[in-house]
Amino acid sequence: MKSRARISCLLAFIIVALIQFSACSGTPSTFNQVTISPKGTMFLGQGGTIPLITASVLNDTKLNGGVTFTLSPVAVTSGTLTQLSSTTASFVAPGAVTAETTVTITATSVDFPKQSARLTVMIEPPPMITTTSLPDATLNAAYSATVTATGGVPPLKWTLSSGTLPKGLALGSSTTDTVNITGKATVAGVSTVTVTVTDATGASSTAGPFQIVVSSLAFTTTSPLPAGTVNAQYVGVQFAATGGTSPYTFALAAGSSLPPGLTLNAGDLTGIPTTLGNYSFGISVTDSENPAAVITNTFTLVVNPVQDLTLLNGSFAFSFSGFSAGGYVAAAGAFTTDGNGNIKSGDADFTTLQANKLYTNMTGTYTAGVDGRGTITFTNVAGSPTFAFAIDTGGSGHGRLVEFDSTGTRGSGRLEQQSVSTCVVGTTTTYQGNFAFGGAGFTSSAGPSGSGPMAFAGEFTAIAPTAPTTVGSLGPAEMDANVPGSVPLGSAGGSSFSGTYQSGTDSTHCTFQLSTSISDLDYDVYPISASDAFLIETDTATSGATPYVSLAEMKLQFGQPFLGAVIAAPMAGGVSGSVLSVPYVSVLQIAPEAINFNLVLTDNTGGTVSGTQGTPFSVTYTSDQYGRVYTGLVVNNAFEPVLYMIDSDDAFVMGQLGGAPIFGELDAQSQPGTFTTKFLFQTPPLVEGTSAPAVSADRDFSGYLTFDGDVTPATVTGTQDESTSAANTSAETVTGTYVLSSTGATDGSGTVTLTSPAAFTGAFYYVTPTKMVMITTTTGDANPVLVIIGH
Repeated sequence: MKSRARISCLLAFIIVALIQFSACSGTPSTFNQVTISPKGTMFLGQGGTIPLITASVLNDTKLNGGVTFTLSPVAVTSGTLTQLSSTTASFVAPGAVTAETTVTITATSVDFPKQSARLTVMIEPPPMITTTSLPDATLNAAYSATVTATGGVPPLKWTLSSGTLPKGLALGSSTTDTVNITGKATVAGVSTVTVTVTDATGASSTAGPFQIVVSSLAFTTTSPLPAGTVNAQYVGVQFAATGGTSPYTFALAAGSSLPPGLTLNAGDLTGIPTTLGNYSFGISVTDSENPAAVITNTFTLVVNPVQDLTLLNGSFAFSFSGFSAGGYVAAAGAFTTDGNGNIKSGDADFTTLQANKLYTNMTGTYTAGVDGRGTITFTNVAGSPTFAFAIDTGGSGHGRLVEFDSTGTRGSGRLEQQSVSTCVVGTTTTYQGNFAFGGAGFTSSAGPSGSGPMAFAGEFTAIAPTAPTTVGSLGPAEMDANVPGSVPLGSAGGSSFSGTYQSGTDSTHCTFQLSTSISDLDYDVYPISASDAFLIETDTATSGATPYVSLAEMKLQFGQPFLGAVIAAPMAGGVSGSVLSVPYVSVLQIAPEAINFNLVLTDNTGGTVSGTQGTPFSVTYTSDQYGRVYTGLVVNNAFEPVLYMIDSDDAFVMGQLGGAPIFGELDAQSQPGTFTTKFLFQTPPLVEGTSAPAVSADRDFSGYLTFDGDVTPATVTGTQDESTSAANTSAETVTGTYVLSSTGATDGSGTVTLTSPAAFTGAFYYVTPTKMVMITTTTGDANPVLVIIGH
């Protein structure tokens, strides 16, 4: 019996020990969780109460110690917390607060003191309307005014407590601390109203009376204002208005500041601006009616750096692509400047998905700061488009540009000084021999397989006509094209095509007519040099639509026939496009071996960054005598590259994966295996700009950057002009740092981190001492872009 008792005692001890061990070491963190009600955040007015706050502790049935309630911060202005029982309390807010006051009520378990729960209480003063006046309205023009309040327990309710708004205007519905008055006033006159806001406790505030004068008064001066130049007399602007009752009085709006050095006197803006930048300020005009009408408009004015108009002197070719309200747009052409701010002559094709227009005898104006940034305006082209550009001040003649006006068209492009400014055939032939080419664009609903982005690359042999009135040929030729509904050609080889080659309507350009597997494609050809040219598609529109709109480049090809290991040296570059209409960008480097190469890259698909992380793909390729290189490699289900060699270490590259038209260029990479942060040549600064945007929401910018590897950390500085769907911003300051990756000394890869003009990260590859390519890798940026830096 004693033995059995001892066993029973031992078993009881083991059971108790196991229970205690379980409670101590195997209990989940929520086993004794505290819950509080109400929970989350509560709003109270001053003097308001929470009559009952309850709390409970899970699995506290044996000890049943309950909770202790505490208030934080502990101050007279925090109110009074009273514990009613082991699980309940009440709270009374302070009788008066002058601003929103936040307190926290915490319920902490007595038996498990590490367990607690919190209730946040926002104590609000009575609502108070802070708006003191409302702007006047222009007859039949869009009107918007905001009335703002502070304090109050939400939800708030807004009402007109007296008076009637002008006909056509209405007080919006709002439960927050702001309410809008919007609409179009349709009857001239004067209206007086008072506005009341009431909070959830019944406390209220009434403001007014507010007077709104509805008048036909309106500015005739438009924004942006003419640009100024640092330390140069401003051309002056005389602000003007119409409607209402003259005479008018003009004044700087409250809270606004003019650019340093400029003054407003009797509506005349004059002076000598002292600081470059992009300025925005309000100007008010008051008429002589009783009561007077007052309206305020916001104006922007760019102050450019000191000018050096000789930086843009001579003949230049340009290319551009982007988006307008009607969809994809492209432009290419050539023009001549006089070195004194004037565009003397030029021809250019401006093409949309609806039509193509060739402009001849173009004229215009330009600015050019000593830093190489300026603007180009074509005054006799529809809409008078203006482009912000940056050109290499070292004399290479290379530049980048973005559209920078209020037409609604946005995009990016290139500017190249011409060493050959005419394109003729016959006794003097501009282009003859083997050429690689490639480009990108868009198809309209008139295309064979519907609308969508496209990319292509190929090669042809140009055989010039024997006289200007005869026709030459393009062939033998082959190409790969990624258009809606297309099927990749794979290892079978490019699709063969033929074409003709003729003089253009004048000496500025030639014409190509290609008969390809996707369609008959017509191009105007604008020379850059004897070995390089821009091509823009000029297909005739039928039924209001142009089947294809594309922009391309061709370069003289060396090395035919390409045999064996056609890639002889490292290459690096960038590509851009879209994957099922999601923007795609990538920077990549190729290191050749025998009949294969090692590929490293970083890519970004709509904000998702991936890549090889320094571990290369080993790619075996096949090639044909014309320089087509097929890899069969599919990267991240997005990019299946096909190369057309320009020579043994330069190539156009396109993606042939269905639904992923991607295009770019690879250039010979200098000094592989010896890269440092000091690799980039420092003087002068390097021109930078975005490549062709994949979608209309992409950012577009151009400017210049300096990479200083002589300091630690290595720094990036510069200035750029940026176009977004929200605004055009001039003279943004660029600052940041850059580092090489763990494999950067070998492959030239690294990252850039910018703090200005906004938080930015980017992945790059060095190409030459005066060129690098970069893509955006900023977290949350769904519209990454490819940036070309240098030349």
